Parts: sequence; structure tokens; C-alpha cells
Amino acid sequence: MNNRNFNRKLNRKLNRKLKWKPKPFQNQQMGSQLAAFMLTLSLAGSLAGCARPNSDLSASAFSDTAPSTETAAVISSSDDAGSESSSKSAADTSQQASNQSSSSSDSNQTASKSSSTTATTQTKSDTLMEDLLAIDQKQVEAILDQMSLEEKCAQMFIVEPEALLPDASAAPNENGEVTVTDYSQIAAMQQSIPVGGIILFGRNLQSADQVQNLLAQTNQASINQLGLPALLGIDEEGGSVARIARSGILGQIDEPGAQEIADTGDANQAYQEGSEIGRHLHDLGFNMDFAPVMDVLTNPDNPVMQGRTYGNDPQKAAQFALAFGKGLLDQDVLPVYKHFPGHGDTAEDSHEGYTYSNKTLDELLFCELIPFQEAVDEKMPLIMASHIALPNVTNSQLPATLSPDILTGILRYRMGFQGLIVTDSMEMKAITSRYSSTDAIGGTISAGTDLILMPENFQSNYWTLVDKVKSGQISEDRIDESVRRIIRVKLALAKSQNQLSTEFDQ
Repeated sequence: MNNRNFNRKLNRKLNRKLKWKPKPFQNQQMGSQLAAFMLTLSLAGSLAGCARPNSDLSASAFSDTAPSTETAAVISSSDDAGSESSSKSAADTSQQASNQSSSSSDSNQTASKSSSTTATTQTKSDTLMEDLLAIDQKQVEAILDQMSLEEKCAQMFIVEPEALLPDASAAPNENGEVTVTDYSQIAAMQQSIPVGGIILFGRNLQSADQVQNLLAQTNQASINQLGLPALLGIDEEGGSVARIARSGILGQIDEPGAQEIADTGDANQAYQEGSEIGRHLHDLGFNMDFAPVMDVLTNPDNPVMQGRTYGNDPQKAAQFALAFGKGLLDQDVLPVYKHFPGHGDTAEDSHEGYTYSNKTLDELLFCELIPFQEAVDEKMPLIMASHIALPNVTNSQLPATLSPDILTGILRYRMGFQGLIVTDSMEMKAITSRYSSTDAIGGTISAGTDLILMPENFQSNYWTLVDKVKSGQISEDRIDESVRRIIRVKLALAKSQNQLSTEFDQ
């Protein structure tokens, strides 16, 4: 897409009128902070950043969509590192039907494919996407109404299977590791706390049959209990992050990394790799891949993204990542676009500690956020939030996963994302070295997260969330907003894979 066409498209999106009015904030400090941030968004005017369009376009043009999350009080952050504290009060904004996807959107340029490949992509991907967009809201509400608070809170977690081990069975193996490879190890705990999903790692992969059995039994238990499938995920980007390929359980698999594919200049190769990876994952029983990477590699010294991105051109990154994701969708596997708002500019590794980008909002709008806006426009169902702080945007050291300014203010209100927001692993040191697990759980829900990935202490964190709702620190309406989105995605998955419980297939 050239700059002129991109600018025309973006101008159409940005010229929409503001259509919502927030309720007064119960928490005065939080209200003033978010109000100041929204004013900053509307007044931003200086332009900078990579791949910037030719004509002037300020951040004020970005339109707001109706809010879909409750912006509650979150952990406050001082200018000095490590001095964050938790704020306990919550505030409600207007609940609305943003969980219902809009029926029309601008058409976006995606990967260059041969006519036959394009036809296949449109036929199969559109079927799954139509399922996601056409789920009956009455069906969603019927399921939600039958769920207890405890079940709803459990649906907001995706955990390693080891997090579901009862204490008595958590004995280490000969390598000193606690590892789950058989469903019987976690059956009791999953029935007690029916989590939204699980994520597997190399240690959980012994053979194809073993993985199929573990996933099938986990999934069936979820269907039996709630009438909904489990989200069954893994990191399979290709290249250096490829759990299945590196495990050898499917024999020798060639999965080139994103940079290697980008170097070919052929986005069809990204689609083909996404489709091939999706086929392997679907055959094993997975329905979610924490890929592709949508980051724009603007810092050549970035310590964690080398080889994992499609390069430093945001439009090329969008084109190739969307092609990969549509390849996954063609195999009934959900893509998770990561790491919002962009990890390519950082000089630190969020696995190891505080990580930030000093870019301004305008610089992000015309570089790092371009691929994510494309994913939003294409109605992609999941975006992963990173633990990256944007101090020159939010005037705060809060990482995106704990920031209502970033998740609610930018991704939801400004960019119009209506799908599921999933965190990066909450075990990363960017979170654990600076926040208690209790503060992190409350903070990320209040910021706008729908799915919490790999909390540091799952079982205690789960009960913390339940208690926060029962005590009124987080409203049950806020939980319901996320669970509605989760139900919609799961119903679409179930329909596409013929797993829908008879009870809800009417």
C-alpha cells in the first residue's frame, strides 16, 4: 500500500465523530489522569516516525469508538522506578455493546498471493471470520447467565498446565522440573477451576499422540462443564520460537523465521508458512497460536526481536503478519497478533525487567501502531499486550498490560479494537520485579485485559480476582464484558470445529 492510499484510508477512519460520553469518574485522581491523557491524544500535532504519510495528519484525527471496558483505578506509578503502589477503588464507564462486532469496515490490502491461493484464503478465512462476527448475542447471554462468578473469573486465565497441579502431585522429575504430560495430572483442578485455556511448552511435548490426548481431554472437560471449548495455545512463530518444530514430535519441520521470509519479498510465503504451521497445530489439537509478531524492528540493537519480525517497514510488517495470520485461520487456528504497542523499538528485554519506548504518540501512530491498526481493521480476534511502558505518551512508567491509557484509551477507544486483549506472560520480570502478583492481577483487569496469560501464582491470583469482585473493588459488569468476548470467540471456534455442545447449538 503506497503512502497516498494509506493516507486516504486513515483519513476516512480518523474523521469519524465522537459517539460516547463517559460517566463521571468516581475516582477523582483516575478521572483526571485519563481526562488529561485523552486531551493529550486530541491535541498531539507534531509528526515523526518511520514510514510517515506525506500529508499532515495529527493524532487528534483518531476517532473514538464507544468504550467497551470499565476503566477502574489501577496501580499508580511515580517518576522513580520501583515506587508503584496499588490503588483499590474502581470506577465504571458506560457498558455498551462493543462486544458485537460492526458489520462493515474498510477493505485493506493484505498479502500478495496467486489468484488460486487468494481464493482459498477468502473462502476459508472468511468462514471462520463470519462465525466470529455472526455469533448470536442471545446465545452469548444465555451462556453467561448460567455461569457463576467463579466460573467467569476462571475463564479469564490461560495458564501452563503445571499451574493446575494439586500440591500433592507437584513432585519434580529427574531433571528437577515439575511437568504435566498427561491430563490425569490436572483433571481435578480443571474441574474445580475451569480456566479459559492452557498454553503448552517444549517440556509438555513428548509425542504427537500424547499431545493430542492431553489437549483433547482438556478440551472435552471444558465442553462438558461449560458447553465451551478451551483455548489451547502454543508459541509457534517459526524460526527461533517454534515449540513443535524444535520438539521433533512431528519429525523434521522447516519453519523459517519472520525476517527470513520478509527477505524474500513475497508475502505469499508468510501465508504459506502460517497455513502449514496451522495445519500441524490443528492436527495436534491446538486452536490458538501466539503468533505472528507484528512488531516493527526500528531498533537494530533490540535484544529480543532479532529475526522474529518482518523488518523495519510498518506496512510490510502489516502485510506479512496478516498473511501469516490468515494462513492460521484457514486451518481453524486463532492468530494472536503481538506485542502491542510494539516491541521493536526497545533496548531492553521485558523477560528481564523494566522495558520502555521513548517514542511519542505521533511517532507510534505512523510506525509501530500501523500493523496493529491493520489487524483491527481486518477484525482480527486477538491482540497480545506487552509489558512495555510509554512514558512520553502516558507520563507514567506503567507497562501497557497495566495501563488503561494504553489498552483502553488507545487500543479500545482510539483504534476501535473489539476483540480479545491477552497479556504477555505475567511471569516476566517486567511485572514480577516491580509489582506484587495481587496488584498485577487487579491492575491488568482494570486496564482492560480480557485474558491473563501465565500469572505468577495462578491459584492464589484466581481467588484474589474473585475476592476483588465480591468486595466491589472490581465490578462484576467489568468481568462480564470480558467473558462475553471470550464466549463469542469460543462459540465461533466450536462451530468451525463442530465441537458445539448440543445444549447451546439451538
